[in-house]
Amino acid sequence: MLPPYAFYLDYSRNNFSSSIPADIGDFLVSTVFFSLASNHIHGIIPESVCKATSLEVLDLSNNSLSGMIPQCLTARNESLAVLNLRRNKLSGTLPDNFPEHCSLQTLDLNGNVIGGQFPKSLANCRMLEVLNLGNNQITDVFPCSLKKISSLRVLVLRFNKFYDRIECLKTTSTWPKLQIIDIARNNFTGEIPGSFFKTWQAMMGDDDGAVSKINQDSVYYKVSVYKTASVYYKVYYQVSV
Repeated sequence: MLPPYAFYLDYSRNNFSSSIPADIGDFLVSTVFFSLASNHIHGIIPESVCKATSLEVLDLSNNSLSGMIPQCLTARNESLAVLNLRRNKLSGTLPDNFPEHCSLQTLDLNGNVIGGQFPKSLANCRMLEVLNLGNNQITDVFPCSLKKISSLRVLVLRFNKFYDRIECLKTTSTWPKLQIIDIARNNFTGEIPGSFFKTWQAMMGDDDGAVSKINQDSVYYKVSVYKTASVYYKVYYQVSV
């Protein structure tokens, strides 16, 4: 039983094996942070979670959730800054209903079976810093609509079915803060213009020439620390090489 009117709920890294209650949203009215990450949760994501209008961080990653992402979850624009659903069994398509004043800063859906096309409305999320759609089945050309998001720091599209040339990144104003781009294992064609790398200043070393250390076996990305109200949420990425 969830405590009513709780502000911060973290049940991550346990051995819970139930499904998410259908009325979960009734218990999250005042909740800002809710995590069930790294358990054995199964079943669908109930639509009642959208009743949690104060929610800023929703982390259901590393479970066995299935079904589709609720349309209402991507349509909201109140306060949700972090949506982490990585490493589940979610299917269907990514809803194309992100609102004009989307508040997302992190969207991580890595490691599901999401297909269909890339949602063009995602470009409405102008505060987006981390977008990780890797290891899915998305079939589309490169999402040029993301050029509008100058805050983007991490873009992971690896291991999907993206295809065709990447012609839209030749402008020098694209992603001045970009530090990580991973488009491996797709079906892109054509050439990679050298101008791509010259314009991404945030990837370069500092004044002393220092660059990030890369582990031989894995690459660990410490991306950001978000202060959403009084909630601090650290986002880490581990990508095997």
